[in-house]
Amino acid sequence: MNEDLRQSLSGIADDVHFVDLHARALGRSRQIRRNRITAVTASALAVLGLAGFGVANLDAFRTRPGPPAVVAASVSPSPGATVRKPAPSGPATVTMAVPASKSLTALTGELFYRSKSGTVVRFTGDGTRTTVLDRANQAVAISPDGRQVAYVSAGKLRLAGAAQPLLSGTVDIAKQLPSWSPDGTRLLVAAPSPAVLTVATGKLGPIPGGLKGQNFHWSGDGSKLFYTAGQRIRVGAATVPVFGDPDVGRNPEQLSGDLVLSVDRTGARFALRLSNSFDVDQRPDTVADASTGALDPIPVPGTVESALFDTDGNLMVRATDGDRRVLSLFSATGTLLVQATEPASLRDLDLIAYTR
Repeated sequence: MNEDLRQSLSGIADDVHFVDLHARALGRSRQIRRNRITAVTASALAVLGLAGFGVANLDAFRTRPGPPAVVAASVSPSPGATVRKPAPSGPATVTMAVPASKSLTALTGELFYRSKSGTVVRFTGDGTRTTVLDRANQAVAISPDGRQVAYVSAGKLRLAGAAQPLLSGTVDIAKQLPSWSPDGTRLLVAAPSPAVLTVATGKLGPIPGGLKGQNFHWSGDGSKLFYTAGQRIRVGAATVPVFGDPDVGRNPEQLSGDLVLSVDRTGARFALRLSNSFDVDQRPDTVADASTGALDPIPVPGTVESALFDTDGNLMVRATDGDRRVLSLFSATGTLLVQATEPASLRDLDLIAYTR
């Protein structure tokens, strides 16, 4: 091997090594950021009023890259520790919540999971598992009472069990994922622009208040609409601070504001994926304050995979703790009602909704 060839191969190897280390560093920084939201005291959740929602989407969006954010969390084991509510860029010292029950049999309500192929199953605390949708789809939304399953297949909006689509035309899930009203009578859809569909009549109406944006979602009491406009999260005419703000002083981690996937009962808080790159396949794992943009980390061990509100004011959290998945149900007042190991048979499914 001549010297020129040797040097060329050496340079290629150096480049490959750099790319590999860079990719691993990015992955590590995102993992550190995710770890930050896995703990907080129960008192930090005591003022939560919560609302329900379930939606999954496979490929409506593409990742939008941004600089990685590195944050840290330190967990104090002392039950009486004092907790400081963190700003989005600050560390949190927290205490784990103690569950009233560690058995899934104490879990009331229903969990909905979606497989990679689109099959949706309903699971209850007594171990009952029922398939509620077995058709290929690009997006799914579970009504707040758990009785209706809306989904999008080949661009058509449908209800599980119904022969005909809800609309004759197609819907655009890049502009609006199907999202139920709190009473389960209407759906937010884009046909082709975001609008309100009355399910019983098939009639489309305008977004309330003449709001302009995409990916609208009602609060649990129906009084507020969350949506995105210009890469910012908005509530009515107000803009949620931090997320999507290009100013590094106000948003030092450059957290994105692409999509709200769950909103509490009054619209005081919402759930989203904490990230500076957007991928709708990732489940919401962060609760944030709508008035300040501050993060409310969740007091469970492990890494939070999903955080979902229901209309009764409860928060369902799915977390990975070592080699097991753990389900935690918090009441509207922040009490940890149930914390139990999720059945292994559900491990490869995505949790998309919790209803009662």
